[in-house]
Order: sequence, then C-alpha cells, then structure tokens
Amino acid sequence: MRLKGNAVKVFVLALALSLIPATAVSAPKVTSGSTCKVLNQRVVHLNKTYTCVKSGKKLVWNKGVTVKKPTPTPSTSVSNFDNNVYMEPKMTGSPIEKCMIKENSIEGSKYGNLASGFPFVSRFASYPKEIKMAYIPIDFSDLVGDANYKTRLGDQPKTVSDWFSSVSGGKLSVSWTVGNEWIRLPGASADYAVPFSGSYPETANFWKKVLPIVDVKFDLTGVQVINFVLPSGQSIIKESVQSFPFLDEMKNVNSSKTNILSFAAAGVYFDGKIRPYWSYWAHEFGHVIGLAHVGSSRGQSQTINIHDLMGSQDGPYRELSGWMRFVIGWLDDSQVYCQDVDNLNTNEISLVPLSEQKPGIKMAVIPTSVDSAIIIESRRPTKFSCEIPNLPSGVLVYTYDAKLASQEDFITAQYPLDRPKNIKCIGNDKMENYSDALLHKGDSIQVGNYVISVISSGNVDQVRITKK
Repeated sequence: MRLKGNAVKVFVLALALSLIPATAVSAPKVTSGSTCKVLNQRVVHLNKTYTCVKSGKKLVWNKGVTVKKPTPTPSTSVSNFDNNVYMEPKMTGSPIEKCMIKENSIEGSKYGNLASGFPFVSRFASYPKEIKMAYIPIDFSDLVGDANYKTRLGDQPKTVSDWFSSVSGGKLSVSWTVGNEWIRLPGASADYAVPFSGSYPETANFWKKVLPIVDVKFDLTGVQVINFVLPSGQSIIKESVQSFPFLDEMKNVNSSKTNILSFAAAGVYFDGKIRPYWSYWAHEFGHVIGLAHVGSSRGQSQTINIHDLMGSQDGPYRELSGWMRFVIGWLDDSQVYCQDVDNLNTNEISLVPLSEQKPGIKMAVIPTSVDSAIIIESRRPTKFSCEIPNLPSGVLVYTYDAKLASQEDFITAQYPLDRPKNIKCIGNDKMENYSDALLHKGDSIQVGNYVISVISSGNVDQVRITKK
C-alpha cells in the first residue's frame, strides 16, 4: 500500500440560447404564474427554462425547469487524435528472450518473494488460475458493525474481478463470496489494534485472533483470500493490515477448510470515496502472486507510480504496467516487440493501447545492457481510472534497472522535465500532484543513445525509435 469556470459559463450560455426561439431572445424577465403572450414560447431566466402555457383562459409562465450544467468528460488525448491504422514494425524484432531481463537485485537473490524482473516467482505456478476471495464483516461488542456496510461495498468486488481479467488478458479470474452478517469477535476492539501498515507483532496477533473465529462462523471452503471489513467510524486500524503467503503468520495459522494465501483490511486511510477498497485489494493481491512494489511505500513517490497500481493504488490511472504484465506472463510474446539495437538506425512501431483487448504489439523493449532496458507502451484512460476531466493519454516511456527490487525505483518514467505537476484524483487534497509523463503527438525524448518520438496518436500510437 502506498501512503501518500469560464468555459462552463460560455457553454451554459450557448445551451440557453439554443433553447430560446428567435422571437424570445429579448423577452422580459419572467416569474412562475405571470402572464405571457405566445403559447409554447420558451425563455431562459436565472438558470431556468420557462414555457408559456395555457391556464384556464390565460397564458402564463409555468414553474420552469432548471438548466443542467454540462458534465466534463475525459478526452482521449491532450493532442490531436488521429484516425490512424496499425502497421507492422519496419524492422524484424529480436527473439523475445533477449528482452527478458533477469533481476539481479540483492532482495531477489536473498528472498525471491516478489519479482521486479525475470524469472517470475516460482510459487505463482502453483496458484489456481481462478482465485476465490471472501468479503467478511467483523465487529466487536464495543464497536458494533453498521447495518449498511454493503452500501460501502457497492460493486467493488466486481471491479476487482474486472481489473484482474483486464490486466491479465483473461489469464486470471477472481470470484467472490460475501458475508451477509457481522461476525462478532471476542474481547475489546482495542485488542485487535494495528497502529500502521506492516506493524509487528500487531499484524500477526490480529490474524491469530481473528482467523479461528471466522473459520468457525464463515464457510471458507475454496477461499484463498480474505478481505475484512471493519465497522464504519472505527479507529483501531489506522492505515491497513495485511499479510502474504511468504510471511510466518500465514504459514503458522490457517483455515481448517482451505489454504488461505492472504488477508487484508482497509483502515481509516481508506475512509471516503477517494481511496476505494478495490484498488487496495488488487494492489495487495498483486504482492500475493509475486508482483514487486514499485518504489518505496513510504518514501518520496515518483511519477511512474501513478502509472502502475503496484506503485500506488491511489493513482489516477490505476493500471498495471506492460513490464509487470510481461514479467508475470500476462502479455503474449506476440504482444511484445524486442528491439535489436545492434543494427538499429531508425525504426517505426505501432503500439496498440495496453488496456485494449485487440491484437498487435502493446509494448516495445530495448535492452540497453544485461541489467537494463527502455520500455515503450501506449496508454489510454480506462474505466478503472479516477474520474478526471481530460486525463491524458499517450505513450509512456520508462526504464528498467534489474539491480533494483521491490520497494525500490526499479522502473522510472522518462518525460520532459518541464511538465507541470497538475494531475491527481479530484477531491483527494492529500494526494501529491504529478506531472503528465505521457508523450503526445510531436513529442520526443532522448534516453541514453536513443530518441523516442511520437509521430501519430489515435487508434494506435505510432512511435519512431532512432539511435544517435
């Protein structure tokens, strides 16, 4: 978990004028019930549209209808949007194995619990490709659960399922079972307190106390992941509490009915609509299956974090980077173009937007050494993004450093440094502002000996790679 006018007025005026007949443009001010002269004549006054109607033998203005202001919708790009077509690369790509950069980090060699590069963690191969999650409400005698907890839940389980189906290309599915009533835990709520995410021994104690009760009172048959919900207004969990299959508490305490891989519970940090539960659950389950944390959980966040949900579940894009999809095996070899640098002079590649389910290359990888690569992919806002008007789309260029691991900046966005920091989820005042790291039509960026230019952006992004 990462802890971290005028145009509208013109539009409304234009809308108002479009509703007024030519004969009514200079009409006097009106009020409901006052007399008018022309049946069915319409006049806009004080943000209401009044219609002249017949009442008995008189013509009067009706009560009026409020003129609705337009709702901004995200644009597909901040630049010109081309009606372009997909074309095969001008150069033949190298064998995909050349771009499977092997992780060479200290953390990876010591533990291997989370992967920033190849090979992916071995335990993932033993996991089922359909994961069953449970949403279980737990409360206490001194902290009683609210009756409307399912309203808080909404359709977020479905969003988790849709997200994993999307980013995995249908290779991983998530189903759910939802508790219909609160499970009362013994003792006082304070006995279960966890002061911050990753706090020990409190995290282990929480699981050891909760799981035996839930195992008896809830049918956990077939469940691999538990997401607990706490009573509204609680303060015993400040940030969150979660655990993973490679930690001792999950190995030592488990269900009598099934093997629980992990659990999670969103705390006060996630109160409100700005930080939804679903992205937190998806982020933590990403670690369960082996995806590394992009950047530090508590250190200074980088711009790449908003482009990978494994860096920030609070970011505006809430996407999984192409590199992480490649490493886990969720991009087919045909969707990854490996750029041979030995004979490279200039090449042009069409990139299908990463989030779209259609054939074609979604990511280009330029291996620059045995431990590094440049990665290029096409991005579009999706249904999982924050509701931000004009959230940019374009080409994301970033680098991979195999010597770095989870909780480090192993991928880094490359973009013009003069970009203003003006992107964040609306209403989230506590979240940092980030720069638009996407390249748009006409933009170029030099990374090492290579220049990446966007020559067309629309149905696909057409990218030119030039070796200096």
